[in-house]
Amino acid sequence: MKPASKNDKIKKMKKHGKIGIAVTALLLSFALSGCGEALADLTPEEEAVIVAYGSHIVSKYNKRQPDGVVRVFMPEEETEETEETSEEPEEASEEPRETEASSEEEKNPDEPKEENAPEEKPEFAGSEDVPDVELGEFLGYDTLKMRWTHTEVTQSYVSNDAMSFTASNGFAYVVLTIKVTNEGAEPKEMDILSLSPQFMLWTNGREKQKSSLTIVPTDFSTYRGTIGPGETVETQIFFQRALDRITPEDRYALDVTLNGQTGRVTKTDG
Repeated sequence: MKPASKNDKIKKMKKHGKIGIAVTALLLSFALSGCGEALADLTPEEEAVIVAYGSHIVSKYNKRQPDGVVRVFMPEEETEETEETSEEPEEASEEPRETEASSEEEKNPDEPKEENAPEEKPEFAGSEDVPDVELGEFLGYDTLKMRWTHTEVTQSYVSNDAMSFTASNGFAYVVLTIKVTNEGAEPKEMDILSLSPQFMLWTNGREKQKSSLTIVPTDFSTYRGTIGPGETVETQIFFQRALDRITPEDRYALDVTLNGQTGRVTKTDG
């Protein structure tokens, strides 16, 4: 064999070089293309869901959203949050109204201001359609004279047998003293507990309270005992009223209801 000439060696080197370049390009194309899964095709409905979710995230965390040109639609899930945040500006809007009212007063300082006229107290101290009754006769005790003789307002009450108790916080007791005298010739048993009458205290003809039960032995609402001839027993009926509604000018009336009938008891002297 003849030894290869210089030109033959050059041709072989060029041939091997072209093959190496082709192999390198093929490997590079595999590396760049990768072997992952192809992107999935989305339907228009799926694309709309993604867009809505993305806009929701932006509007939720973007505090400057109201300053933009367009407000992003908020899904129904977040309507409660938007309603709560919308209430705050409404409360703040009340302050300018008060400022406007005060500015009008400054503009017209000479105009007289309307003042609430004092309420006139009625001559009666309870409802008008209730007839006056004698308490003993109304309860069925003809020989027992029952008189409302005294009214006391106190937060702490001490009975004759040194028993004391206090009204509820912010309240005071209105204590009506009822004196019961046996005008008959025989001892008379009085059992108010079995009768269970209802007592209502009227104040200035407008306000009324039901009586309060206590553990005082002389509580008229629960009294049981025998009263001898000519003997007088002093009992009490208790009511609770709010302290901030009590005034020295208050006028009281006592209504008693028994078996569906109501009568008015008038305070007497002695």
